[in-house]
Amino acid sequence: VQYEFYETAGPQDAWKKAQEFEIDSYDALVAVGGDGTIHEVVNGLLMRPDGRKIPVGFLPNGSGDDCCGNLGLDTGDIQTALKFILAGQTIKIDAVRALLDYDTREELETACEADPSIDFAKHLRYSITNSGLCLSANIARNAKWLKPYIGGAAYDVQALIELAKPKHVCYDIEVDEGSLNSTKEEGMVAWKQNLAVTFLNIYNGKYGGGRMNLSPTSLLNDGYFNLCVYNQQLGPLTANYLFTKVKRGGIHIYEDLI
Repeated sequence: VQYEFYETAGPQDAWKKAQEFEIDSYDALVAVGGDGTIHEVVNGLLMRPDGRKIPVGFLPNGSGDDCCGNLGLDTGDIQTALKFILAGQTIKIDAVRALLDYDTREELETACEADPSIDFAKHLRYSITNSGLCLSANIARNAKWLKPYIGGAAYDVQALIELAKPKHVCYDIEVDEGSLNSTKEEGMVAWKQNLAVTFLNIYNGKYGGGRMNLSPTSLLNDGYFNLCVYNQQLGPLTANYLFTKVKRGGIHIYEDLI
């Protein structure tokens, strides 16, 4: 198999490469790394100016590798991943589009044309594994300093740190063709307004935070994502209780707290 190896030089480099490489010269694009590298490759590919796509393969070589875990690959299991790639086996994976300050991609594109100073990538991202706000987002962002030393365990340690500084953030939540408990409904749309939440997560796959089974019913290619909202104060004892349930196979979803 002929291949070309490209070593990234830093953050956003994989994104830029996937966005600009000559797509007609290759049969597939393979991301070697963890969830951050995969995130960059997927976003670069989905934001290509020509709108073209190519099959993407993953070789798990990160600290958590949650995306590859959703595909049945263990961290560092390069040989199994290579077998899938060499066999040419492909599946479609759902992509969750997250927009900031704009309601549609078209609206954002129009704004960027009118004002070139607007950074497109700061207002739109695609996620194929999971996305989070509040507590979970703070854990993922602030665990970076520990990852070089303790790998995936950095998320557990950072979770304890973040729990020591409780914080609620208010959001309006609207769900198309669905329902939320205790919501006002109009037609097929349900919503909550000004809801104070401790964490709000959107799961496309089961795993997050270093192979924790956070959403056991999620599938990468079922056309849906799962929304998990926790709007109570999360103290150390409650957090420990829920994390114990998480690590026992994701049975926390049966708790009334979630």
